[in-house]
Amino acid sequence: MIHNSLFTIYASRFTLYFLLFTIYSLPFTLYASLGISTDFNNIFIENLQVGQEYNLTKMFNLPCKAKNNSDKKVKIKIQPVKPVQQSLKAGFEVIPSTDWIKILNPEISVEPKGFAISDLIIKIPDDKTLLGKKFQVNIWFYISSAEGESEILAATPGVEGSLLFSISPKLEKQKVQPVDLNFELEPKEIYSAVASTNFISTVEIKNLSKKTYIYSINQKNPYEVNLKIKGGYELLPEGCLIFSHQKLKIKKKKSKTFNIYFDKTKNIQAGNYFGLIEINTSSKGISGSKYIKLFLEVR
Repeated sequence: MIHNSLFTIYASRFTLYFLLFTIYSLPFTLYASLGISTDFNNIFIENLQVGQEYNLTKMFNLPCKAKNNSDKKVKIKIQPVKPVQQSLKAGFEVIPSTDWIKILNPEISVEPKGFAISDLIIKIPDDKTLLGKKFQVNIWFYISSAEGESEILAATPGVEGSLLFSISPKLEKQKVQPVDLNFELEPKEIYSAVASTNFISTVEIKNLSKKTYIYSINQKNPYEVNLKIKGGYELLPEGCLIFSHQKLKIKKKKSKTFNIYFDKTKNIQAGNYFGLIEINTSSKGISGSKYIKLFLEVR
């Protein structure tokens, strides 16, 4: 989280983290064409205040959003659920009640390859015993019905993402102003191999907001954001990636690119490695990060 005296007039500071969630598709032949995905996952918001409501779309331009990967029109439902103990992030408690979370559009008709989009509101009870605590709630996106399917689906194609938030350890009266940190990365995942060359890939940052922002680029340890490494891959050691730019200033509604290179001077053994690249920007004490997953074969 960014600590800067320039932003001390604001009651709270927030940090947002985003990680793309893996697609979950129904395995049965009858519904093989049904699928859904979301990047509304591993989102972490810090220092919320008791007794206040937070509309994530209005505050951070961060709606609940899931893509219909199917080839037919479907209805997608969105609902908050309590995480099972096995999926609970370290240091977080299960949200005491899903009533704290309100989905403004809980069921949406979505065209093929279209998106279900809804505002999500977090309402923190006015209870001082909550000060300093951290909670997790999961958001369950699933296909409730599909065009041309008259019967109830035998199984439910769906995907679940986690929303984590902490409550400030002290009371503040001032309210934080809305900030639009919306940006996109292309690609979100990189599969590459390095041998005779050290070039890995080019990444595009798209600033979708209405202001100019500076984006910082660095290698991130996936364990710091509770991301498990896929089987068959080892953790890519820190300092193995070189970026053509460590910072990029991008005007509103514009985009820029940077290149990723492998540092051969590190002399790591041949094998398959997993790395994480963080792109971060901030405004008014609010910091937003998105990540690119890197699957790298070193030959």
